[in-house]
Parts: sequence; structure tokens; C-alpha cells
Amino acid sequence: MDTSHLAQLLCDLREIKEKKITLYREASEQCGDTVGRDVFLLLTDAEARSIEAIKAGEEILSRRADRQALCAYIPERVSLGEALLKKVRQALRPSAEICSTVRVPVETGIQLEEEAIALLRRSLGEAKEEEEKRFIEAFIEEEKEHLRLLSDVKFYYEDPEAWLMEKGRAGLDGA
Repeated sequence: MDTSHLAQLLCDLREIKEKKITLYREASEQCGDTVGRDVFLLLTDAEARSIEAIKAGEEILSRRADRQALCAYIPERVSLGEALLKKVRQALRPSAEICSTVRVPVETGIQLEEEAIALLRRSLGEAKEEEEKRFIEAFIEEEKEHLRLLSDVKFYYEDPEAWLMEKGRAGLDGA
């Protein structure tokens, strides 16, 4: 059974994730803003966990093990959005001032997440077996969650009050 396309996918995906880890780690170190720093730390941890799963997959493929062992992996689903919301709610009040080092990493992160999603979707189109499709779909969902989180962070800094109203499920009394 030919697994070369899976091996190439894992290699390409790992490369993108390593770029994201570097970006998010540097952004977290440079950002003095709590929300921005916490978001970048959450994303760094999520990408690191994902790389460990990719390494395990590469090990399985290098031993020429059955593809089912690789494709049985489904990444752990951790809601990064809920973790961010919890951290923001713990803050006394959101700051409308964007950390000067947040905007560029957020925009770059969005581009890298979109690149990863596009890569995975192309691979999904080439996948022939159901296990392989489920495996790729799980990574697509993970990348889409990261993209949603970065979009939420961008929204948060553009209009923190509206962000809290929308994400905190707050409403107007009597409206």
C-alpha cells in the first residue's frame, strides 16, 4: 500500500506548524498584553501537541506499519476559544489598546492557518480510504479552530466591548 502521499502531507504539515510555533512563541515573548500573550501561548501549546502527533505518525510510516494505525489517530479536541474566553473574563476589564506586537502575528497566523487548511483540503481530495479521510478531516477541524481563535482575537482588539457582548453571550437589559 502506497503511503508516500501521507508521508509528504505529514512533512508539509509539520513544516507549516513549526513556522506557526516560532511565530506564536516569539509573539508571546514580545507582547506585554495579557490577552495577546495568552492567545499566543495557547496556540503555541496546541501546535506543539499537534507536531508530537505528526512525529508519531511519521514514526508509524517509517516502520512501514499499517496505515490504519496512523489514521486511527484523532487529535484531542480542546476548545481554545473557551480557554481564551475564560482568561478574558478573569481580567478586570478588556483593554482597547492593541499590543503593538499582536497585529502582525495575528495576520501572519491567519495566513499560515489558511495555508495549512488549503494543504489539508488538497490532500483530502486525493484521499481514497475512509480512515485516511477521517484522519485529514480531524486536522482540518483543528486548523479551523485555530483560524477562528485568531479571527476572534483580531475582533477583540478592534472592538473589545462588542467582542465581550458577542462571545460572553451578554445582552442588553430590557432590550
